[in-house]
Amino acid sequence: MRYIGYIENDIPLFESKSKIVICGAGGLFDKFLIKLESLGMRNRICSICDKDADKWGTSVQGIEIIPLEETIDKKAELEYIVYNRYRLEIARELAEQKIENIHLIRM
Repeated sequence: MRYIGYIENDIPLFESKSKIVICGAGGLFDKFLIKLESLGMRNRICSICDKDADKWGTSVQGIEIIPLEETIDKKAELEYIVYNRYRLEIARELAEQKIENIHLIRM
């Protein structure tokens, strides 16, 4: 876990130049994407992962939605932002897969 708190205070994320994976494409996603855009991070987002199979293969504003497992397999070195109501469960799953760059964001 690299950070827990509000996105505006996530110094490790701001200092990193790595691409970002957003975990979750649910109801809060649009609001969260607006926040990332306002912080100048939109161009760092490389994918969105979600557990909802109906969303896989679709995209939101040009960003592909893929299964969490596929993201982990291909993108272990990236920054993972977990922000939704399932954040603890998702962060635990990422940590079990040896993902270290987890940013647990409060909304």
